[in-house]
Amino acid sequence: MSGNRPTPPGLLSATLGPVFEGFHKHSALPREQKAVARAMHGAATVVACIYTAATFGMSAFPKPWPAVLVGVAGFGLLLLVAGLRGTRGQPRDMMAAFWSLALPAGGWWAMQKWLPGLWYDAYGRGICITILGAAAIRFFIATKGAGANAQKIVSQQIAQNEVHWRGVDQR
Repeated sequence: MSGNRPTPPGLLSATLGPVFEGFHKHSALPREQKAVARAMHGAATVVACIYTAATFGMSAFPKPWPAVLVGVAGFGLLLLVAGLRGTRGQPRDMMAAFWSLALPAGGWWAMQKWLPGLWYDAYGRGICITILGAAAIRFFIATKGAGANAQKIVSQQIAQNEVHWRGVDQR
């Protein structure tokens, strides 16, 4: 009778399975949504690094960790710039702008109602500020729109995707 029951996953597959599932979902996203996700993750990383350095100071860490923090901030900046470049030419999205404001506001209300001491904890404040940084970039992306050079951007995209046909040699 025990042959009908599936075996439970091991520790490694139970831990890494959701992580790889998230990577797989990200790779299946359209290019524009990947760019928005990169920009938001980059902004969150940069804000978290700046907050960590400003709150705890660089001298509070052992010798190699300040360099690691600067490296992580550099990687976050790379993600942010690549994400912002990938969102050029997108139309305005007012619902995304609304939710990028409503989500942190609702989180703030919930935090004040159920966890009022969280803001006075350095780690809780860091998480809140990191979420605000990601939401601010999402709001910026959603409201900037295509801008005045939309025709130039569309022309560049058409030129990049243009297929150059070679004629067949006539013999």
